[in-house]
Amino acid sequence: LPPETEAIVLSAADLWPPRPEWTYDELSPAEQARVSLSERAAYGLARNAVRNARAAPRDGGEGLRGLCPGWRVEPCACPGPPAESLVNVAAERKADLVAVGSRGRSALRGLVLGSVSRRVLAHAPCSVRVGRLREQGEPRPVRIVLGMDGSENAVLAARVIRSRQWPAGSEGRV
Repeated sequence: LPPETEAIVLSAADLWPPRPEWTYDELSPAEQARVSLSERAAYGLARNAVRNARAAPRDGGEGLRGLCPGWRVEPCACPGPPAESLVNVAAERKADLVAVGSRGRSALRGLVLGSVSRRVLAHAPCSVRVGRLREQGEPRPVRIVLGMDGSENAVLAARVIRSRQWPAGSEGRV
């Protein structure tokens, strides 16, 4: 990607029930006294989730700046479901690409709990790249499957695949 790339590193605090982020700000002692013990416990858990969601993109953004020093990197935290947050921010910012990671959950667990990656793929207003964690080491051959329907986008995808340098022994199927 070009050196002037803009990136948003997003973290979402998946809270139930969803509430606006401002409601997780610190309560004054007087406000705490009016809240029941169970509400205080739930509030504390939600507040910690939002704190973690705010810290994660700062840390991730620093890592991305180290890898891509010319990029403008903006941390962003959202109090809401991860897939919905990613899709909404991509639409609001008119993103060209959303990159998400795959946790490698089992197929059954993915069906029961849902998959952030799958939801983003289905609803994002732009291209989506799902990355998988794999063992470090020597570059190994890549297997690429390209669906061709004759559209301009399919031809463009084929050109992009052809233009990249792939490890020796890589295969492509159309």
